[in-house]
Amino acid sequence: MRIIIMLIAILAMQIHCLSQAPGFNKHFAFPYSQTRIFKILVENDTIIALGDGYETDSATNEGLVLMKFDTLGNLVDSNFIHDSILSTEPVPLRWGSLRTATDGGYIMNATPSFSAYPVIVKTDHDFNLEFVKPFPDTSGHDYQLTDFISIADGYLLFGAYRRWNNTTNGYIRKIDLYGNPVWLKNYGSLTSSVAVIDIKMINDSTFSVAMVYDISTGLALSSIKIVNKNGDVLQTWNSDTNPEIGYLRDIVSVDSNGMLIYGLYVFEFAPPFTYIVQSTLSRLDNDFNVKWVKRYGKKVDISSEIMFYDFERTIDGNFVAAGRTSTVPTFEGGPTYARGWLMKFSPEGDSIWSRQDTSDLTPWHILNRHRLGGVGVLSSGSIVAGGFARHLNDYYAWLIKVTNDGCMDTLYCGLVSGVKETLRINDSVKVFPNPATTYLDVEYSPVQGQVAKFYLTDILGSKAGVYELDSYANQHRIPLDGFPIGQYFYAILEDGMRVFSGKFVKIE
Repeated sequence: MRIIIMLIAILAMQIHCLSQAPGFNKHFAFPYSQTRIFKILVENDTIIALGDGYETDSATNEGLVLMKFDTLGNLVDSNFIHDSILSTEPVPLRWGSLRTATDGGYIMNATPSFSAYPVIVKTDHDFNLEFVKPFPDTSGHDYQLTDFISIADGYLLFGAYRRWNNTTNGYIRKIDLYGNPVWLKNYGSLTSSVAVIDIKMINDSTFSVAMVYDISTGLALSSIKIVNKNGDVLQTWNSDTNPEIGYLRDIVSVDSNGMLIYGLYVFEFAPPFTYIVQSTLSRLDNDFNVKWVKRYGKKVDISSEIMFYDFERTIDGNFVAAGRTSTVPTFEGGPTYARGWLMKFSPEGDSIWSRQDTSDLTPWHILNRHRLGGVGVLSSGSIVAGGFARHLNDYYAWLIKVTNDGCMDTLYCGLVSGVKETLRINDSVKVFPNPATTYLDVEYSPVQGQVAKFYLTDILGSKAGVYELDSYANQHRIPLDGFPIGQYFYAILEDGMRVFSGKFVKIE
């Protein structure tokens, strides 16, 4: 009788969880074709997304697309923005931002590929175009290398452009609130190429600037400069060539203890253009000493675009990253499938959960591709991410939402990947007994030297326990003393990626 009562209680809790509908996974087809999302921001629990698309199905007149969604993923508003400047391929895949303007409107940057110079685009709160300001004097380089940040009296636009001798010059340009240029500072020399990758504000008058210098073919270094509000360099730190922190891609945060940075570490270079890289987080102290370095995901060719594209602080003081990853082939030489990638991690770089997701587009095909380019956090703590899904030859805007614990559906969460196929599914894992009383036994052999953890969550998706598994053992015991009676979900993660998951019932 006691077990029957317990099972009835579990069923009631499941029905309650279903009614909460914590997450979603949605794709959108707009009147303008081939719409993709590259960046999002959360404003008063409204999701604003920046992307691109074509005005008609004829794939002509490409422009920017602004989208507005509520917290349930319902489309509230959208607008197609196009003029003679924004005429073809206007949105950078890696670089580019969407910000809230001081007057309540929105400001964003884009780089039409035919001109290869950045433009600033401003709309009002209802997405009506107010101005487009081009900057042709920073032209002639890869259209992805442009971004900007907001400051008190305007914006800092930054990136790289190509010089007359085919080297690239990193730059920072200040513009006012109306897009008018104030000053332009160049960094680098005629003998080497440099790009300004990211800027984070330290205080009202100083900024941390991430740069990458190309020394020669296959050889580069990362650099951090501290600059004042006029772009003058106050302090410089340069890494060694091919640094352990990788080639910088983002300054995740700046605090009183230093900075958290993201880069791509180069494991191998094969001339002329093949770089095998891996996502890397590092902590630098205020004297630029490297305190720790941690790597995530697969080692891949840099052209695969397997990396993180956006970072955001979560409601509990951790961070979440959004990007793209892919599966491992099921057989040698077999296909891989690109998926959206979300990872939550601590300020110390420890992976808390990681998930891979695909859209609900069917049928599945090798040409299908997914990527999450922007991420934001709602007041509830839930995480939203936007990107695009490619289905055969068509692109769709794509939006997902998960809880702060990484759950899209609290009944089947367990801090696991959002897809069945993961980096290494291990069918030999055994977790028993079920039902359980005071312990769980786990038969599992982690990859030696990798960090393996056993996560437990309750039926509401809340974390109940995390246990590190000995990478040199194949028998592990998980204590359940003190756990309330009920249903639980578990997942085994190696280096932040799921290898096994399941559920069990604790009966006493």
